[in-house]
Amino acid sequence: MARTTTMYRQFVNLMMRDERSTLYSMRRLGITPHLFHESPADAAANKKKGILSTISSRSRLPRPDVNFALQPKMADTTPMHFFSLLRGQGDGCIMFTAPFGLTTVYDVAMQSVITMPQADFSKPSDSIALSMTAPRDHITPGVRFHEHYQLYVMGRGEGSASFEVFNYGRAGVPTVGGERWWSWNRLPPPPWADDPDLRDSRRCPSAAAVLDETTICMSCVDGGAYTFDTAKCEWRRAGSWVLPIHGAAEYVPELGLWFGLEATERGNHHHHRRLCAFDLSSSSWPPVVLHAWDYLDDDLPLPDDWLPEKWHLVNLGSGRFCIATSFRAHVTESIVVYGFSSDEEQVENEYSEATLLTGVDVVRCGSGALQMIKHKSLLYDIEDMRIQCVL
Repeated sequence: MARTTTMYRQFVNLMMRDERSTLYSMRRLGITPHLFHESPADAAANKKKGILSTISSRSRLPRPDVNFALQPKMADTTPMHFFSLLRGQGDGCIMFTAPFGLTTVYDVAMQSVITMPQADFSKPSDSIALSMTAPRDHITPGVRFHEHYQLYVMGRGEGSASFEVFNYGRAGVPTVGGERWWSWNRLPPPPWADDPDLRDSRRCPSAAAVLDETTICMSCVDGGAYTFDTAKCEWRRAGSWVLPIHGAAEYVPELGLWFGLEATERGNHHHHRRLCAFDLSSSSWPPVVLHAWDYLDDDLPLPDDWLPEKWHLVNLGSGRFCIATSFRAHVTESIVVYGFSSDEEQVENEYSEATLLTGVDVVRCGSGALQMIKHKSLLYDIEDMRIQCVL
């Protein structure tokens, strides 16, 4: 197995919601030893010996680094609360956008909360976010940068086509430090947003990917694929095809391919989506899935009534990923209501939720073919605590 670098992130960030207090908390989980063996070779050796990957359960969560709260009247009435990792600022710089565009950032390294400029629009929790390093010639007038990053956010709510960029970085001369610089800027929505032939539920983007330092590709179900030039702020139609994944794609330069979770839901509900690799270079349009792997084994002890609802793909660097799959189980409870004349039985429908974290490596074998190596899985099934997303 060959790998050019081994630059891995050491933590994933669990964004939790306490159903009782409606507080959100950020908790950091070390990926070794909870999700990964020491190396892909160790994981492959265990598999060769017949030591299958198993699910370990954790009743104790990592301690919270910080809590985020909505105003009490908003906590249970709106899905407009969006979290994102600000890449280029370390793996512990988390942005939280509340209703009405109110934005804060928590920096683990500085142990500080930073107030941000207000966003132009509220962002649903399932919005698609793409991080880019701004090119040298794409500099905001009057501000000189030596670190400049951008987070492009596209709303995915029904009928939503809101598009905005969050500029973040450090302004000034590197030798004397420099102050942080942050701003939100509204961008033109994609052309499909005004298509009268599309139902509202099909006007939101289904997937997106960064092609190069100035180009983003987005696709919409029945709306085709478009590219957005970040330097010119212009959309251009790429074709009638759609990206073969759901959500944001991750590019792995060591492997020269894009990765994502497939868009097609399959028959066995434990395998609705697979990790897939595809080529999105301009010479390979429309993109074709080159490899697809089941990251959940058939012999994993998952209950039959667990239905997957949410997926998160976390790029840990150099072909290493954490895949979070949230399941929902329908729980029916019968209760007896005592009345004046007779007792009456009623049925209450409730749901429980659990999230499974799975660590995988994608490597090239000696023949050059790609191989997915599964490491470990970790299950969180804690009453009144839900994983909102994994960053």
